[in-house]
Amino acid sequence: MNETSANDKSAKFCRRWQKHRQRGVFYFVLVWGLLAWGITMLALVNIVLPWFTGQDMAMPAFTDIVIYAFAGLLWGLYMWHMMEKRYAKELAQTQFGRDTQTPDA
Repeated sequence: MNETSANDKSAKFCRRWQKHRQRGVFYFVLVWGLLAWGITMLALVNIVLPWFTGQDMAMPAFTDIVIYAFAGLLWGLYMWHMMEKRYAKELAQTQFGRDTQTPDA
């Protein structure tokens, strides 16, 4: 990947992440963790997987819902942390230049 392409990718990431940051961690975890990841996994495990294996599809138990909701919240928090880490790295590289190493924080 050439320098311009890397800079464009970095700038695009930073712009997108700034929008997520403005909404806050609660919104991000709720939407991307609980709703996007938690509900998707709940559907895959309780609907899609039984359909492919020929098992009966049943309504998910309350414990399944609680487990996937909790796992989704954890996933959202983890992703927030990883994106914040990447955002800080991208900003540091932009501030100090691409050719120099960023100082260890």
